[in-house]
Amino acid sequence: MNDSSSAGTRPDKDNGHPSVRDGPEEASLPGADQSNRSIWETPDAAESVISMSRLSSIMLFRVITLTVILAGVVVANVASKTPLNLDSDFSRIVLFVIISLYTVSIVYGILANRVHNRRRFYYLQLALDLAATSFAVHATGGAGSGFSILYPLIIVAAAVVDGRTGATIAMVSSLAMFLAVSMLGYFHQLPPLPGQTMPPWEPSPESLFRNIGVNLAAIAAVTILAIQMSEQLRQADTQVSIHKEALTRLAAHHRQILRNLTTGLISTDAEGTVVTANPAVETIVGASPDDIKHRNIKDVLPQLDGPPSTSRIEIKHSDMTVPVELTVSAILGPDGKEQGRVYLLSDRRELERMQETVQRAKRLALLGRFASGVAHEVRNPLASISGAIELLGQDIPQDEEHTEDTRLVTIALREIERLDRLVSNLLTVARPDKGRCEVVDWVEEMKEATHLLAQDKTDPPISIDLVAPDSVMVEVNPASLRQVHWNLLTNARDAMPKGGPVFIEIRRQGHDAVLSVRDQGVGIDPAALDHIFEPFFSTKKSGTGLGLAIVHQIVSDLQGTITVESQPGQGTTFWIRLPLHDLPQNRET
Repeated sequence: MNDSSSAGTRPDKDNGHPSVRDGPEEASLPGADQSNRSIWETPDAAESVISMSRLSSIMLFRVITLTVILAGVVVANVASKTPLNLDSDFSRIVLFVIISLYTVSIVYGILANRVHNRRRFYYLQLALDLAATSFAVHATGGAGSGFSILYPLIIVAAAVVDGRTGATIAMVSSLAMFLAVSMLGYFHQLPPLPGQTMPPWEPSPESLFRNIGVNLAAIAAVTILAIQMSEQLRQADTQVSIHKEALTRLAAHHRQILRNLTTGLISTDAEGTVVTANPAVETIVGASPDDIKHRNIKDVLPQLDGPPSTSRIEIKHSDMTVPVELTVSAILGPDGKEQGRVYLLSDRRELERMQETVQRAKRLALLGRFASGVAHEVRNPLASISGAIELLGQDIPQDEEHTEDTRLVTIALREIERLDRLVSNLLTVARPDKGRCEVVDWVEEMKEATHLLAQDKTDPPISIDLVAPDSVMVEVNPASLRQVHWNLLTNARDAMPKGGPVFIEIRRQGHDAVLSVRDQGVGIDPAALDHIFEPFFSTKKSGTGLGLAIVHQIVSDLQGTITVESQPGQGTTFWIRLPLHDLPQNRET
């Protein structure tokens, strides 16, 4: 038998069915043209491996057939007026053969999963089946025996197991065995069994040849039908295998799509029980797909209310609130009735952050135009006023009588300076001076900032606890970085009216450098956290609301991020993340 399975199919060692090869050139979907497959040109290619399931079915069919025959013999013997003598030699031989066949069937079942060559194993069974059938035919009258009907059954079984090849081999063997048993028995060449009541030589020659002709015709007809049946069965198996492969690939494609979706997807049945959920759901609802399966959707999403629609909801889990755009769609059956629902959950956190960034950019653009006008309209008069006051101050005598005048001049100059600084901060927020970036050691820059803060003897007194490696290199504008440090440190100091420690940490994290500044101050109200980086928003009574806005703008211009975490009465922590400048010494460290 030529092995053409490599041309277009490969036999499945588990079920004996040809399976479609993997690969785009062989991606067979239902209805695809299979004319180029050698399995259609060489039917035996599908039969190169015998299916274990069919082999098991044939062994079971053999036992059932043997049981039916045994039951028929017993019933006939009971109903007969001249029952068999079970003590006779003939009866003992028959019983011995039947028991042997049962025993052999049990052995077949034990060895079925252990044999490596199922074809040889089956043809061994075929040979024993033909021998047992021929024995029964010879024992019950030769060519006229009713057991000759077992030959066609053996042929059908062979066609089911091994297709056209099996049917052909079984037919030739059956014809040869039947003719040999009939003719040799008729001409006394086969010895009769002891006590045999139906010897094969009793029929007349006409009856002999008539029985032989009928049985040969029956065997030939059954063989033709069996071959056609096996061909149809083989083609059906091939189509089932092709469709099964296509469905398997489609299911894998479906799973891959669900796995890669960034949008959460949950499907439910008509009762609202969760059937499927993709991995993206976990980051949104705070529970894994396995945890929410088989639960009611209202337990997973208590915010659901009403018919299928699109709405914005907020899901709270793990001390966080996730804004979600929820789209609910009905799954309709063939009858138009709702059989379930699909829930799409789009995480809006990034989108709303982008929207906030856009809105912030618009506000800053407007503020920039305003700041430019303010700088032009305010700074020039301020310079004139400052100069005039300084000239007036020079004319004031330095004696006790004019001490109050000197104090007033000093206050005026200080307030003019504060107003000028406010205009400068306003310009920094609106249009920051990015300056020239340099590679600097963030640790050293922070040490300088903490040293300057320590020199400021303004109450309240604070202590600095700095934890950092030897160096962390970042590429920044040094002046802008110092302003970030100063604003964060003075904010931490101002948050602790009675003084206290400020904890600073600088570390490397992946490709980023991370700074954290933590105080143990009064904290920030949760309602204010979303606004602290907005210009002119301040939680201080005397604050301008520009310090943190400047920090946020500088960090954003450096391609970094700043975040804050705070609890009233427990302090505040700011995190700044900047791209790490990967110098060789950093890699060695």
